[in-house]
Amino acid sequence: MSIEIEAWKIEAWKEKIVGAIEDPDNEFPGRAGETPLSNMMDRLQSLESTASKTAALYAIISLVKERLMPNNTEPWQRYWKGLVHLSCCLPNRNSVELRGAFYARLFGMFGINAVEDYLKFYVLEGFIASGGKLSMAELKKLGYLKQQSPLHWISAAIASSYFETAEREILEFAKNNETEASSILLRFASWGKQWESKESFASFAERLRNVLKKEEDTLVLDKWLEFLNSR
Repeated sequence: MSIEIEAWKIEAWKEKIVGAIEDPDNEFPGRAGETPLSNMMDRLQSLESTASKTAALYAIISLVKERLMPNNTEPWQRYWKGLVHLSCCLPNRNSVELRGAFYARLFGMFGINAVEDYLKFYVLEGFIASGGKLSMAELKKLGYLKQQSPLHWISAAIASSYFETAEREILEFAKNNETEASSILLRFASWGKQWESKESFASFAERLRNVLKKEEDTLVLDKWLEFLNSR
């Protein structure tokens, strides 16, 4: 009886989650910027009971594994972007099962089909956010993402403790993408928390400063260096 009830709870969560992702009102935020998707994010973050957390977790795991592909790409992109954002809001997101579901969708394993290549940076983000780490061989297998979404690939390298590789790719990105270099700085707080040491990260930041070309980016990085050196 308890298994049947639990299954019903999971199905109910799946329906609510998909409804929040696909709700057309997401295009029309409320006065405070709220949308059905952001409301669901808040709801997941505020879950307290173990039963509710578990039901929501298994609902998202099921959706990662089982969701069928729509006929066109736009809803599919919206689906994966929304699902990954919601998975990051789960209190128990560092779940081995969630990690395994994202991994299977990333590489096509355990009888689960991999998502199309143009969607993999979403799935990679979900895998990393759930505590996943990749081997260098797996990172190389996803090397095409460096062209498609380089900062997602770099974030995966950092999460997997390949700091020298990440540093090389970040510096190369900054040199070749002057107008987008500021997007690196938006990830600095997250990357710094994962880096091997504060000293190593500060040293890397100094090298990055030497390749930045826009004065506003340099000023932001100077603030970061001041903060890092004061700790």
